[in-house]
Amino acid sequence: MAKNKVIAGDYLNCSVLKISELISINSGFKKILELNQNTVENYELITEEHRKSAISGVSRGLVGGVLLGPVGLLAGLSAKNKGTHFVAIEFKDGKKSLLEIDDKIYKTLIQKMFKTSSTPTTEQGSFSPVDINIGKNNIDNNLYNAPPKKKGCFPVGCWTVIILAIIITIIVGTNQSSDKEDAKSSVPVIIDATKFSNINSAQLIEILGDPESVEDFKWSMPKNNQSIVGKLYIYEKNKYEFILFDDVVVRLNVYSGQYMGYDNSTMNFNKEDILPMFGIVPRSTMQKVADTNYALRYEKVSDKVEGVWILEIKNNTFGIAKFTYDSKYF
Repeated sequence: MAKNKVIAGDYLNCSVLKISELISINSGFKKILELNQNTVENYELITEEHRKSAISGVSRGLVGGVLLGPVGLLAGLSAKNKGTHFVAIEFKDGKKSLLEIDDKIYKTLIQKMFKTSSTPTTEQGSFSPVDINIGKNNIDNNLYNAPPKKKGCFPVGCWTVIILAIIITIIVGTNQSSDKEDAKSSVPVIIDATKFSNINSAQLIEILGDPESVEDFKWSMPKNNQSIVGKLYIYEKNKYEFILFDDVVVRLNVYSGQYMGYDNSTMNFNKEDILPMFGIVPRSTMQKVADTNYALRYEKVSDKVEGVWILEIKNNTFGIAKFTYDSKYF
């Protein structure tokens, strides 16, 4: 019989409840965390293949490394009882939990996670064509209704002052931009993440050489629950892990040595330097969607990088950096 509780990770030993069509984690008195598309980033059913992969040392970056931490945890799981399911959950705030749940909760959870297409909305801070036209009409009307200007009411000296002010503004702005560029250029680049955006395996090998290993894995796409097969290209003892679907790089994962266990190195950073550290120049419309003591996340980052997710943050170090080039798979 399933325990219907969190058995590893965040919210350890908290109950998993099903009330009508609501699935939630009861984290304390009157503290309920609902599991739905608004709170869950990724989820995956732990199968026998995951367990075997953990035993053989294959499982690294997806379920083993990102969701659950040490892969040894997977090796100990075994759904001996029929109707018991183990599901790894990765929340949007960076927290991670492993659930042991029964059939009823599992089926309802899958329904909650299945995402349907929605009508696109206008991006925050942008204007629709209607807004632009309305603004233009208002300006035109103001021009037509404005009183006639009086000749000779603006002294030549005033024009001189205005021109000088404009010149000074341009010079100051140029110097500030130059200072910012100098500051960015002084940040050491770990790896230029923009180079790998949606390239194929041959191009990846041309840039970095042959990988240390190439591994197949099965992945369930959260947006439509479709099961697909991908490949992991591993470099430098799993410091760099490239996820490919249909022979296209869709995500780069970067791991610190202490987190993944390949050495004792750490990834030190300041939040304002995290994008330059990976060669990324963000667009003006970039959105920060998470900034906690544990995780830092951006979306709509640049033309080449859709998302950046920094995890396992502790004392100005991080354990994982994820760079997403095609978000439809995640």
